[in-house]
Amino acid sequence: PMEKSAQGIARAHGEAWLKRSTPHDTTQAAGLRLLAQIWNGVPAFKLDAEAKALAGRANADGGWPQIPGAPSDAYATGQTLYFLSLAGFNQNHEEILRGVKFLIDTQRDDGAWPMTRRGHPGVTPTKNVVPITYFGSAWGTLGLLRTTQK
Repeated sequence: PMEKSAQGIARAHGEAWLKRSTPHDTTQAAGLRLLAQIWNGVPAFKLDAEAKALAGRANADGGWPQIPGAPSDAYATGQTLYFLSLAGFNQNHEEILRGVKFLIDTQRDDGAWPMTRRGHPGVTPTKNVVPITYFGSAWGTLGLLRTTQK
């Protein structure tokens, strides 16, 4: 029998861990569950309900929060735009347009987006805002790149 590659073994371990774990109710977790289905070849039409549920997490300002009830930010909005585009939402889809507008409206003059430090339940957030600003700005940029190309 063929021996599994290190990557295949690592993936199998990760998938087993995911099956044993309780899903978190974060926007990132919902997006990553959708992304895993996309990468596993599930056709876009079969992802419709899950993609619509992710899109439905948007706040009234058009952006997405990292956790339900939190303010929208570039990190969650950029990731969500990216994942929804992979699931078949085009650049003219209402939620995409609103998310793009949120990112355009909240981007600072220096090109970054404002981010708030937060920790997961039971974790005290660090005082250093640079890492989350970097990641939020990276995801904001990726979301815009993915959803505004012609």
